Amino acid sequence: MHPLVAAGLDRSLQPPYGEGMKVEAARLDFVPRPILELAGALAVPLILAPLPAGAIALVVLARFGLSAAWPTFLLLAGLGFLTALFVAGTGFRDTLGSLRHVEIRSSADPPEVVFRSVRGTERRVRPADVQAVGVIEEVALGASVNTKIVFTLAGFGPLECPDVPGERAVEVAAWLSDRLSPFAVGVRHKAVLKERRVPVENWYPLPRVAALWGVPPESVDDMAARLGVRTGGESVQLYRPDDVYVDGHDLYFRRRAEVEAARAAVLGDDRPPPPWLDAYPDDSAEREATSDLIGIVIACYDQRIRAARDTDDQQHLGQLGARAEECREDREQLAEASPVRAAAITAASTVRVYEAAREVIEVIAARHEKQMAAARREGDRQRHRELRARMAECEEDLKRLAEASPERAAAIIADYTTRL
Repeated sequence: MHPLVAAGLDRSLQPPYGEGMKVEAARLDFVPRPILELAGALAVPLILAPLPAGAIALVVLARFGLSAAWPTFLLLAGLGFLTALFVAGTGFRDTLGSLRHVEIRSSADPPEVVFRSVRGTERRVRPADVQAVGVIEEVALGASVNTKIVFTLAGFGPLECPDVPGERAVEVAAWLSDRLSPFAVGVRHKAVLKERRVPVENWYPLPRVAALWGVPPESVDDMAARLGVRTGGESVQLYRPDDVYVDGHDLYFRRRAEVEAARAAVLGDDRPPPPWLDAYPDDSAEREATSDLIGIVIACYDQRIRAARDTDDQQHLGQLGARAEECREDREQLAEASPVRAAAITAASTVRVYEAAREVIEVIAARHEKQMAAARREGDRQRHRELRARMAECEEDLKRLAEASPERAAAIIADYTTRL
């Protein structure tokens, strides 16, 4: 089961996907109407260019008359038109160079991933050349505001797609994973907090902060000091929204817990924790077990990287390195993650354990197969029998893997890692 599904998240992609993006068959379409996009990039600056010139010409007309206003208008309109033409040309060029769609042709022979720009140029790569895909969901003030999709390609590096609406990040990540997982391409969904540049005059006043935190107004400053909330304003003290906000997304779980602790300290409140904290049981043992599983997978990837360095397969090295880095990031986040996020990491790590076990068994089996061929050519029958027995052991372990527990799969990984 896909880790995003195991975490209780909907994986279906149904229209609408939000403005600026839609999905057709096995294609993510970022610019569905390129003609309109290009026309807008040209037309908007040119339409707006004469407006400032007209406003200034009216002032000149009222003061100096038509003889002065008309040349002023022509001069300023000309300068504005040239400036708008430059801006329009820059926007037109950027729009032409942007990515129009990504198409995953899994049924083609051979399979390929096609990146097509608005101007019509294409970059075709094999799925094996896609080292990793990142779906980065940016969250601000409790809401998903933006999603970045980044393909890391062998021999090219990161290829960033146009930004898309943030509320469909999980579904997009699952959609990509469904289509790329047969080619062993990892798709990672990651939510990050992004501070919004809110002018100081639009920061939250004291009554609003008191209402959000559920404390009397006189206790707000004490809580703000405990929580490190940034303040500003001249006549009235205002509080930065990014530091105050505690609801609306799973990423705010840790901040909500800090607010609850600060509220209890400020009010001298000895009441039990709020219901939303009681809803999550103590999962420290599960987190520790997941951390141990991830550690075994990391050790396997690191050993495979060391073994692969003797070859010239830089693409394979890049894929292994990307997977190891994902594991390290998950392990670092696990201790501080909310229960929902920790469950998602556990589900993803469980899937990764079985994948790593299968891969390392296949690596050792392929090595034994080559050694058997060499022993056969050399006529070393005893060596051939030993290797055939090891091959049979690999086949049995692959069969057992389907019914094995995650702990048993991790033990298989540890055993086979020593043979690399």
